[in-house]
Amino acid sequence: MKSIKKLLGAACSAATLALTLTTANVEGSGFSILEQSTAGLGRALAGMTCDINEPSAVFFNPSLSSWHERPAFNLGGNWLHVSATAHKNSKNTAVGDCGNDGGGWSHVPNFDLVYPVTDKIALGLAFSATSGTATKWNPKWVGRFQSIDTELSVVEATPSISYKILDNLSIGAGLIVQYADIEMTRYNYPIGHLKLKGDSYALGYIAGLTYQPFEKTQVGLSYRSRMTQELELEGRLTETPFGTLRGDADADLDLPAVANFGITQGITDKWEVMMDLSWTKASVFDELSITFDKKSKLGQMAYQTTGSYKQTEVMKWKDTWRIAFGTEYKLTDKWTVRCGTAFDRTPATEPELRSSTLPDLNRYWLSAGVSYQWNEHLRFDLSYVRIVFEKGEWRMTLPDGSVASCQLGCSTDIISYALTYTF
Repeated sequence: MKSIKKLLGAACSAATLALTLTTANVEGSGFSILEQSTAGLGRALAGMTCDINEPSAVFFNPSLSSWHERPAFNLGGNWLHVSATAHKNSKNTAVGDCGNDGGGWSHVPNFDLVYPVTDKIALGLAFSATSGTATKWNPKWVGRFQSIDTELSVVEATPSISYKILDNLSIGAGLIVQYADIEMTRYNYPIGHLKLKGDSYALGYIAGLTYQPFEKTQVGLSYRSRMTQELELEGRLTETPFGTLRGDADADLDLPAVANFGITQGITDKWEVMMDLSWTKASVFDELSITFDKKSKLGQMAYQTTGSYKQTEVMKWKDTWRIAFGTEYKLTDKWTVRCGTAFDRTPATEPELRSSTLPDLNRYWLSAGVSYQWNEHLRFDLSYVRIVFEKGEWRMTLPDGSVASCQLGCSTDIISYALTYTF
């Protein structure tokens, strides 16, 4: 009976972790990549909340579309590589080794459109796979009870409308339609592997304003609403003394609200500097709960061993923020160069709250990019971003009651490319 309880507890823990990952990649904290604009990535996304010239900025602030005089669209893609390492931090990891590398490649596309209807009203559309991340660890490493393989994708579309109240002031709002999909595998104590797969939809809204107090100064403010993902999960536990156990589960998960503020200042006709500040209410992740189907084998076992179909994991994440600085210089009529840096604070401040599935620590961004204006209508963008994570401790209570502790390290490389066409 004791082994059954441990086995079920591991299954519940993994399912809850899967829920964490779904939301963690949506916003600016919790291992978010934020790859929605190639030009913006070249300056670490500084100034994206108030960029009146870039169609892809409509993802960050819907009020920006009314500043465009002609229809334009942006089509881009991003190659992401995550590298994660876990090194031995203590001697209490006899069930496995911390020395391990995890990570992998993924590709994330994006599409944005702005369409002026009148000289004051414009429509916008932002479509992006807001996350596309994969991690893969050695099946025998000490953290196998938490994670071996994980694949995550979050896709959303945001139609919006913008209205120019004054020549130097606009407002906008949009509807967010989001789809999340996750699949993960982990080892279960004492034997077996658990595979979890699930998806869900969520609705939300985004609103913003853009103000130009002076000719070369733009200020932007946007707010992204809290959303709820109603996840439907399928679980399959194999290689157990009872054969293969299957069960469905449901979970309601709140996604945090995000507020963005940005400012761009033109120094000369060719040189601009910019800043963006984001705040994420990640403290909504106080705890995560999952409820197993009462009629499933996993659900029946949960009730027999714990007296409940519901399992809860304490998260206690904290509100977090991100700040970015960037600059852009127009070399010629055809060539523009840019660079930027950013600091992104993690919401998981304690070792027990960090996940080996998607290791999350404080992040530092360094980026550079270039644009080539082919002709009046067509522009090509290319950017590179290096994200380095602070090292930190990862701690996990193992099924036998001992505590494993490893030193986590992580980095991300992004190669982004885009084509922008103005009609």
